[in-house]
Amino acid sequence: MIGHSIRKRIGLVRRPAAIRRSFPSSLPPLPEARQAVYEYYRLDFDANGCPMRRMPDGRLVFHPILIPYLVADYLNLYRTTKDPACLDYARQVMDMALSRAEPGRDELLFYYEPEGGLTAMPHRFYSALTQSWYVKSLAQLEKICPGAYREQLARAFASLLIPIDQGGVLVRRDFGWLVEEYPHEPPLYTLNGWLTAIRWVLEALPELEQCNLDCREFLRRNLDAVEHLLPLYDAAFCWNTRYQLTGFTRLKIVTDRRAGMTCGSFGIDIPGETPLQADLSPPAQSPRWHSHLERQDGRLLQFNIVQSMISYPLANRYRAEIRCDQDCTATVFVADGDYDPALTAMPTTRWREIGRHDLRTGSNQIDGDIPFDDRNIFAYPTNFKKKIAGRFYNAYHIVHVIDLAVMYAGTGRQMFADTARKWLSYMDHWPEMQVLADPQTSKTSHVYGDDLSAVVERYLSRPVIRTL
Repeated sequence: MIGHSIRKRIGLVRRPAAIRRSFPSSLPPLPEARQAVYEYYRLDFDANGCPMRRMPDGRLVFHPILIPYLVADYLNLYRTTKDPACLDYARQVMDMALSRAEPGRDELLFYYEPEGGLTAMPHRFYSALTQSWYVKSLAQLEKICPGAYREQLARAFASLLIPIDQGGVLVRRDFGWLVEEYPHEPPLYTLNGWLTAIRWVLEALPELEQCNLDCREFLRRNLDAVEHLLPLYDAAFCWNTRYQLTGFTRLKIVTDRRAGMTCGSFGIDIPGETPLQADLSPPAQSPRWHSHLERQDGRLLQFNIVQSMISYPLANRYRAEIRCDQDCTATVFVADGDYDPALTAMPTTRWREIGRHDLRTGSNQIDGDIPFDDRNIFAYPTNFKKKIAGRFYNAYHIVHVIDLAVMYAGTGRQMFADTARKWLSYMDHWPEMQVLADPQTSKTSHVYGDDLSAVVERYLSRPVIRTL
């Protein structure tokens, strides 16, 4: 159980479902596109006016990313309308967020709690994506109100420098650094959150450097890692990009006769990552982000496994101790499936044979490669599940394109421009794809609409000298 003070801070105290508050009447209205986004997030307000998310069961939960979204939106309105009420409101809600940050830390941290229901992750964590939104919004406030937000801005940036093995979000590799949207073991390498974090640090660089922070090493090492890994995110087989490089799938071992097969241990090795041991006695509702035994019946051992493309072209490997009460032959299969835009992970529709082992009576140690193929669909492409104003959108592929275009304009790294154009062209195929034939499935951006290509080209057509 968590204490009442923590429950109150993260918004788990139940409030009457009938309460529904709105923005102060003195504020000008947000653009319709942004209003639709807040409807998607089920934005509501507690009795003190703090922006919250209304959960399906009626609870109000503090969603850390909503306030920097609102700050950015109302500062945009302030710049266009010069209405001081917009700036006042942006400052007011930021103060509400700062009061809910993790206490007793030098860094500014906003945690996601498993009890809150905002994430499927079963553990407490903070997200580089959310933290970078605070970097963005605090930098914008600091630019308008010099000195007022300098300390909090520095604290928000410092959160991106805590290594993942110390409870943070920073992953250091030989090819560079990256920050994780969802810190996990093994790392998920989620592209959307990573690119957006880099983009917002780039945008905030003048204000960060006025805080006497050396952000350039952080940026260079992350940009180097993006260049190194970017080709792995390409999913041209469905004219898309991958949401992350790590994913879950299934592996099964089947014997040619009833041999009383049992499992003493099972693990997945991803070259370069910490070896993963499967749970052989998982709870009934074990999350798929952890390798575990799903089924066994004497001839069959079926596992949910977590694997990753990060080692490509070196294959992930399985290893197991198998016990049998008679000699037999075991065949190893890995699950396969097809892309479905309405799903967030690969559906298991068929199996692919990847190995055979002759087993003897008693204990057997087996291992083998889990070969990559031409799709590697376990690292699932971005979906079309974001429902806004009655239509289903692919938000993340478009984020990948826009972020790369902005990163090119801010760094001059040509690979970002080339990849942004390539991935933008994939959208030309969406109207022809049978899996996207549903008229409720939008083939455009909910943010930019038909102007997406023009927006991207405005970033890519600027003369840029490489600076990072």
